[in-house]
Amino acid sequence: MATACLATVVAALVEARRLRVARDTGLMDQPDVTVPMDVWWLVPQHVLVGVAEVLAVIELKEFFYDQLAGELHIIELAVSLGSLCPKAISSHQATFQRK
Repeated sequence: MATACLATVVAALVEARRLRVARDTGLMDQPDVTVPMDVWWLVPQHVLVGVAEVLAVIELKEFFYDQLAGELHIIELAVSLGSLCPKAISSHQATFQRK
């Protein structure tokens, strides 16, 4: 949870920087123009979100294995696949949209 909160703080700082660059270059009233910033400013927040997601999945697996009876471990599999399938489907759709 702390990692997700830190990712939100980092995202807010990057957004403040983006707005400052847009104001300094006179692009505030031009929504269709790209702000002259490197894409690398987005890397820290995305890395932190990824770390937070990995930690959450690990904790969820530990919770299911500790709290559920042996016959109910299929629920853990369903929850894991339920969180992965939408990501895989959206990635697959993005591949077709590019073609």
